[in-house]
Order: sequence, then structure tokens, then C-alpha cells
Amino acid sequence: MPDQSKFGWLETQSVLVDGLSDDALGLADFLLQTARKVSVLASDQHQGEPSRITKLVAAGATLIERDEAKELDFGDADTIFVDLFTSPRSALVEEARKRNLTLSSLAEVIVKSQPDQTIGVTGSAGKTTTTYLISAVLRAAGLSARASTDDRFTPSGPGHAMLASLPSLGDDAWRVVELTSHHLEYVSTSPHIAVVTNLFADHQDWHGSFDAYRDAKKRLLSFQGINDVAVLNYDDLIVRSDFAPIVKGRTVFYSKTDASDADVFVSNGAILVRSAAQGASKLCAVSDLSMPRHHISNALAATAVGIAAGARLESIASALRTFAGLPQRGQVVGNVGSVAIHDDTIALNPKKALSGLEAFAFDDVVVVSGGAMVSPGGEQRVSSDLEKADLQLYCRELGRKAKAVVLYGDGGEVILKMLEKDGQQRLTVEVAPDFEAALTQAVSQADPNGRVLVAPVFYNRPADLKQIIERAVQPQS
Repeated sequence: MPDQSKFGWLETQSVLVDGLSDDALGLADFLLQTARKVSVLASDQHQGEPSRITKLVAAGATLIERDEAKELDFGDADTIFVDLFTSPRSALVEEARKRNLTLSSLAEVIVKSQPDQTIGVTGSAGKTTTTYLISAVLRAAGLSARASTDDRFTPSGPGHAMLASLPSLGDDAWRVVELTSHHLEYVSTSPHIAVVTNLFADHQDWHGSFDAYRDAKKRLLSFQGINDVAVLNYDDLIVRSDFAPIVKGRTVFYSKTDASDADVFVSNGAILVRSAAQGASKLCAVSDLSMPRHHISNALAATAVGIAAGARLESIASALRTFAGLPQRGQVVGNVGSVAIHDDTIALNPKKALSGLEAFAFDDVVVVSGGAMVSPGGEQRVSSDLEKADLQLYCRELGRKAKAVVLYGDGGEVILKMLEKDGQQRLTVEVAPDFEAALTQAVSQADPNGRVLVAPVFYNRPADLKQIIERAVQPQS
């Protein structure tokens, strides 16, 4: 049973839960123990799940059928808990706002349960890795921690399992939560320690503009107070110029350079921590770390958070040394024959794919890219001018770094047209009917003992790609 003192804000609320996903069902179950009344909004897509509906109604929830042809029915709800995949520009959200309903989310229930012991992580890339590293750092220091990455890496952020674990957490346990812009759109509580890894164009179609996307991210800091901490990436100009000025409490900067304003930074091949009392102290050498080099920035963020939470430098260094990276973020997962397969299937936008590609030497790799232009939730991928500019940079890097590229899906067609427009002549380009065929063609294009990088760029279900890769490869010995 949840501690009602932590959820008093729900006691008088009639709440409406959007959908019947696993997370929505877990949220409804939790709210049935804390809120005055719980209703669930079910659409036609859920007609094939009568057992879920029966279970909810038996537990005391009210079912509201959503008919797209009729006016939206919110019942007597005061608050609507919006599904992670419901756009802020959807008819549901727009109508809820017109009726002055409070918009919330599963993530907010977690953050609001104990904000002074919560660490929130956002950014356009690196959120999951940073969240995982923070929890590892805290645990290495002997601190109690519960992280959203304990349950899953995709979809990003907290789910029903983390929500269900709240009653068992002690008051001294840190809640470490990855928060995407989809979560933050419906959050009105900030964590005690807020981390912003970077910001670049993403989810433009979802939010409507880059400004709206950035504003959703800024909500991570918007509700902090003077005793709270913001851990910010000094190397990211947008984070430094747009996020740092709104910090109400203490700002901690981290940097991969020896910037004088950075509190955690890299200099002469070592990670250093700067303090007013002791000056610069060495944490460890960068060469001590086994993680991919593009994760160093995430390690710096985790170091800054660990210090803010009271971890000793020795414990932080120990946690960083043992971290080799998370699945589907560029690691070699095995071989097809003599060809090594690098799985970067979480690279579902041009900027992330570019970051992974930059780790390779010139003419060193065969790349697989493509996928769908539109996600199942209706989000148009790579739709804004900023995202298209990033895609152009990715295509130019393909021309410099890749031996060949194999494309698939309508996303692959977009890349093909951009490569043709740029006049790429050195690069071998092939088109495949689907991802599985693209992987096979990429292996055949690779040199003996060569490498294939899977970097989709456009929408794919990472779990589906992972299964196909696992069927194809022999695991590393």
C-alpha cells in the first residue's frame, strides 16, 4: 500500500488514465490505491483486450469508451494522466487544456513521491546511459538507489515496474529517472538533482517546433528551488545559454575540455574534479575506462551527480572503470563470418547516428540505415529543417567514413536522395527491401575482418532489429 503522506495530492482527485498499455494499467492499479476515483479511457484499438478491461472494472475503475467520431468524454476527471505516446498536439490533449484539466503522467507520480531524493536526467542523447551510470555510482558508494534503467532501456524512462516499487523504497533511497520530452511535457515537479546532457533537434513533428521541444526539456529545471542542483553539459551551447540562466539553485558544469567554469572536466587525459576547498583533484585517467569514448561525457555527468549526492571519488572511479556500455549503443555484439557487427540500433535520429559513425576511421565500415518515416504513434521523423540539416551532416560523414551503405524503408529512400543530391561518388550505395536483407547485403559488402555498423536514423522498433541481429551473429567469445 502506498504511503498516503507522499500522495496526498491525489486523495481528492478524480483521475483519467489515457489508454490500456502495460504502463497505463500499472498506473491505474496504483491510482486505485491513492486517488478518489479512477477512470480509464479506452479506444477501439483496445477492443481485443477484454481481459484487461474486465480486470480494471473489477478493481473499481470506470471505463470510458473513446469514440473518435464523437466529442471527447473526460467524465468528471480533474486530472488526466497522458500516455507517453500521446502527442501534446493531439485532440485529446488540446481538449483537456481547453477544459482546464490538469495534465500529468506516470513519471510525475514518481518524481512527486519524493522530489528531494529524486535525480532526473534529460537531453537529446545520452539519457539512458547517464541514468544507468548514476545508479551505478550511487550503489558503488553504498547509497540506496532505484533507477528507471533497472527495468528497461527502451522505451525510455520509468514504467509501471518502477512505479510499483515506490512503496518499498526507503526515504533515503535515490530515485534516478530518465525523463524524455514526452514525459516532461506533463510534469510540474522538478527533481532535487536535474541533469541536462545536451540538446539538438529531435521530435519536431511531435512538439510542433524546436522551441516547443526545448521548452518541454526546460521543465526539468523550471520547478527547482534554491536548494536544488542542476548538472549541465558546458560543452553544449544551447544547454549553457538557454538552461543555465533559469537555474534557481546551484549549477554544476561538466566538460570534456578543461573549461575554467567546469566543475568536472577532462585535462591531459584525466578526469578532474574542481572544488573551492581542494582545487582540482584527479578522479581517474580516461584510459582507465573501457566504455566507448562517446560515453565519456555521460561519465562526467554521473561523476557530478555522485559528488552532489555525497559519493566519494574512489567509489565513483570504481563504478566508471567497470562500465563497458549499454546494449544497442555501438557495441560489437558478435560476428557474421569474420565481419564484426556494431549494434547502434538506438540511433533513431541523425544526430545520434552521426555520433556513432564518428567513432570509426575513414573508409572503415559498412553502414546499415533506414526505417520508417512515421512512427506508429503518428510522429513524422526528420521533419524539421534542423533535423534535415543534421541528416545532411550524417550523409556527408557517410561519404567520408563508410566504405558502403545499405538502405531500407522509406527512410532509406530519403537518405538515398540526399546522397545523390550531394553527388557522393566514392561511397557504394545499395538498397534492400527490409532490414534483415540490408544486414545480409552489408556483410557481403564488408572486407574480411571488416565491420558493419547498424545505425537506423529513422523509426524502427529497436527490439525487432536486435532480434534479427541476434539470429545472424555468432556471439563474441
